[in-house]
Amino acid sequence: MIKMQMFPLDVCLLPGERLPLHIFENRYKELIQSCLNAGETFGIPFGLDEETRQIGAEVRVKKVLNTNEDGSLDIIVESVGSFNILDYRPEMDHQSCDTALVEEVEIEQLISRNSGLLSLYLDFRKEYFKVDELKLSFEDQNLIIMARSCGLSRNQKIRFLQSDTKTKEAILVHQLEYLLFIMEQDKRREFDILLN
Repeated sequence: MIKMQMFPLDVCLLPGERLPLHIFENRYKELIQSCLNAGETFGIPFGLDEETRQIGAEVRVKKVLNTNEDGSLDIIVESVGSFNILDYRPEMDHQSCDTALVEEVEIEQLISRNSGLLSLYLDFRKEYFKVDELKLSFEDQNLIIMARSCGLSRNQKIRFLQSDTKTKEAILVHQLEYLLFIMEQDKRREFDILLN
């Protein structure tokens, strides 16, 4: 169990995903400066109210893009892990950041052995990258890497992070089937246009 400062946003980040942020509130400028000085991380809970604020991403400031004249910052953060929120403590004065007691979720090393999923993912990569010969490396079989590449919605990502391995695989199978269907429809539309 870890106590972590929070920056609530209505987004969901998978481990390894990056997000640009514009920081203008004093409490968050202080948070970012503190994290930069100490090399620390902070949390982004995936929701703005108690009902949706159950899971989040631990993030690290990857890069400061701009320090603006008004003192605001443009930064890029990268998710370095996920957590479940055990006890959220909002700051009522809005002068300092909310905090939470969190518990890390171990998901980074989930390697899929599901042949149907791996076949769909290979088909998707071949279609997307337009390469005839493409093989999946061991790293490509990581469920997090697959999830990052196939355009899951915020709600799909949250469900993915909260699910067991079998359900994670089912979510990815469904999404990849959908993406391949859309790609096939686009090809047919292009072919129909050529015939006209």
